[in-house]
Amino acid sequence: MKKKIFIDTDAGTDDAVAIVMALASPSVEVVGISCVGGNATVDQVAQNVLFLCDRMNRSIPVYIGARKPLTRPLKSSDFIHGKDGLGDIGSDNHGRKSSDISAVEGLRKAIISHPNELTIVTLGPLTNMAITLQQHPELIPLIKGLHIMGGNYQMPGNITPVSEYNFWVDPEAADLCIKTNIPKVIVGWDITIRHGYLDIDELGALKHDNHPLARDIVQMQKVRLDWMQSVGHEMLCSWADAVAMLALLEPHYCTERGDYYCQVVTSGDRDDTRGMLVVDVNRQKSMRPNAQIVLNADREIFKSSIYKTFNVTA
Repeated sequence: MKKKIFIDTDAGTDDAVAIVMALASPSVEVVGISCVGGNATVDQVAQNVLFLCDRMNRSIPVYIGARKPLTRPLKSSDFIHGKDGLGDIGSDNHGRKSSDISAVEGLRKAIISHPNELTIVTLGPLTNMAITLQQHPELIPLIKGLHIMGGNYQMPGNITPVSEYNFWVDPEAADLCIKTNIPKVIVGWDITIRHGYLDIDELGALKHDNHPLARDIVQMQKVRLDWMQSVGHEMLCSWADAVAMLALLEPHYCTERGDYYCQVVTSGDRDDTRGMLVVDVNRQKSMRPNAQIVLNADREIFKSSIYKTFNVTA
């Protein structure tokens, strides 16, 4: 039986890979996709998702959600994903119609329709999920699990020295979701950097016409790679959201996991600690674990899964 999943996304360039992976997978049924402001504005995110679904010839309900974080202005990451979230490649990502109902209502209906069956995969800031849980706490025992791309446990952050972007954008939402009594898996930025990337030659293998989006996916990475080159980073194409999706689609990709009590820094004397994932590794608080964190993974499985998704023969 296929796993039922609901994707919540801010539809940047790595979200695009993750969404395609899910839509192409024979092991999951995507029952809906909600959009949140993050890598781009929420309206543009919805257009990006609808564009990807069209190109994959799939009809999935797409819902517009939060335009900004719970208590803060939105800080996008257009320096990585381009102004439209998909690398400014001139895609036909406009003019499509999303659902008339909100992301919160779309999530509520999906959870009620699939009690204890639905895993919600969050690929962006957790604002939509937090609002849903605040407004409808009765849904909490009906959710099979949360599969969260966010945080960084074993390595520095990607937006501050200690924080990953999704948690940094809306730390209040991330902290609320992590502290809820829902089974959850956290796949952090640290796993992406070590086990979720393609090098330039491997990325180049996707430049073919045997998949409706392969060439587009490669072109979307130009803004990201140009920025990496400008700041002197190694030229690797890391796809955090694809890592999180793969951890769900192919659990054997994750070679080590740990159960810990976690929380997210929402305020402090220094703003660069905002969004920091705090993990009680030594059980100092004697708190029961509230999340499972992916600690290690197999980069070769990531590469082969990307190639399989985009019809590349290794």
